[in-house]
Amino acid sequence: MGEEMVVDCGKRIAAWLLLAMMGSGCGAMIDRILSPAPPSQKFTQFYVPRHWVEEPASADASLHSQEDLQICSMIKQSQAKKALKRIESTLAEPDVEESWRQRLLFLKAIALAETDETKGAIQFLDQLIASAPDHWEYYFHRWQLRLLVGDEQGAKADHEAGMKLNPKQFSQDFSPTSGVF
Repeated sequence: MGEEMVVDCGKRIAAWLLLAMMGSGCGAMIDRILSPAPPSQKFTQFYVPRHWVEEPASADASLHSQEDLQICSMIKQSQAKKALKRIESTLAEPDVEESWRQRLLFLKAIALAETDETKGAIQFLDQLIASAPDHWEYYFHRWQLRLLVGDEQGAKADHEAGMKLNPKQFSQDFSPTSGVF
């Protein structure tokens, strides 16, 4: 509601400025300025990979949680290259349990996307989807990255698969061209 008030206030100020500059007789133009936007022109959320990195729910004393927190922090602070080195060294350790390996591969895909290595990020998301096809997050990120590289067919397939898993998320309007890449 707060954002709507800011937008409404901004529109009113623009309308008043327009009136002052043009004089009377521009009521129809002001009505257009103040009318709500049609659904096709509603707010678009820009896709920024690092904004989708969620830290572990509990920061317990486990090694994985602490490592996860540190990697997430690096990615969120736009230090994706540093995070990639940390992820690689952690993946190289012997006996990495599967759930932790999956999480590291996901973080690696996000970090790669942040460093403009979109194709590499897509390849890791391909692996993750093959091993865990019920995770909507993997389809979401691959959908956005495929849109970014112009793979419309692949993006459409990911969107359709994602709609089956999480229709609420996939029916929102996202733009992969936020200028982040």
